[in-house]
Amino acid sequence: MGGKVFSEPRGDQAALRTPRMSEAVYIRTRDFCIDKLRQSFEVVVAPPEAPGKLDYGDVDTLVQGLRPGFTWEEVGKRLNSVRTVRNGETRSFAVPIVCSDGDGDDGEEDTYAQVDVHVCRPGFMEWECLLDSYGDMWKIVGKFMRPLGLTATDKGLHVRIAEIEPFNRAYSMVYLTHSPMDVLDFVGLDVERYQRGFKTLDELYGWCASAKYFHRDAHSSGLETSNDRQRKRKRPMYRNFVDEWIPRNAELWQDKKPASREDVVQQALLRFGKQAEYKERVTAWRYKREEEELWSEVGCVIAEECSTNVNIVLRGLKRWVRFTNGDGDGRSANDEPVRLVLRTEAEMDPDRQPRWASQISHELGDNPLSKAELLEWVRKHWQEVKVLEKGRVAAAKAARR
Repeated sequence: MGGKVFSEPRGDQAALRTPRMSEAVYIRTRDFCIDKLRQSFEVVVAPPEAPGKLDYGDVDTLVQGLRPGFTWEEVGKRLNSVRTVRNGETRSFAVPIVCSDGDGDDGEEDTYAQVDVHVCRPGFMEWECLLDSYGDMWKIVGKFMRPLGLTATDKGLHVRIAEIEPFNRAYSMVYLTHSPMDVLDFVGLDVERYQRGFKTLDELYGWCASAKYFHRDAHSSGLETSNDRQRKRKRPMYRNFVDEWIPRNAELWQDKKPASREDVVQQALLRFGKQAEYKERVTAWRYKREEEELWSEVGCVIAEECSTNVNIVLRGLKRWVRFTNGDGDGRSANDEPVRLVLRTEAEMDPDRQPRWASQISHELGDNPLSKAELLEWVRKHWQEVKVLEKGRVAAAKAARR
């Protein structure tokens, strides 16, 4: 949160003074908080900060595993917090700063450190620590992964399915892993070097750029999003990497060709054993799109024939129509054509209603129903369907009286 949670008034609460901390104050405050938090949580970690920082805006901690008797009120008391703000799974505490001789701070009274305590899901502590370590490190890594179809969230590393992403980004993401070491190894980053840590920004930048899939083109202005531009304005470490370090080290990529998204996605699926899930997701998506597109065409046919009550007809078609080839199974298993017939009772369970697009697929047999035949049937029978559905609605209303 950047140390600004308490710097503005909130309701009837006055703003608190939360100045940036010198290294000495930061270390003392961090160690104090870790010691107190361990009384409430089984695991407490403060992700390493970016190397070379001159001052610090807040103290970030990750916690996991509640100890017996845990309450957030008790956590606040142990930290001597005067105020708490919750943001999802993160709570920010205003912890008094106690300065000592030689800290390099002004020593004014009533100054506070913003201490963020984020509760990690079981099994995700190491992963979230990777994302939060060394300042903007993962923002740099994540930026060159994005054009390659890879996305890291607090839930792990995912591949994005290109044909789904423009329509439904969340559904396009297939989970791969949340193992930090496996992810670093896959993208070609030296795990042991990461574990040793970095003393300078130049060391950290060089490590990020050593990745197998890194290429300067990923950081070109042509691929910048509004979030990237905002990050450059607000995050000096990220801005310095993009605007200064990359141009200064251009020779590192002089003969390096950028990897293709398709190749990287396939390598990731193979590495993490997700080919089947990826294929199932693509198949389900295509099926869903075919169904939506067909119903859009059906809706247009109804709208041409009926100026009002279009929706009731569409609902009725889904509830009152079934497909059969004479055997009643809805598939063209022999030479008889697939036909649309009206039910004697409405099928109200959406999961049991037929999927119309599948009935005109060539995979169903040698004698499938054509789209033209299906739409023509709708033109001829929509009025019957409307009567059936309106009658069902009226009967349902009468039964509730």
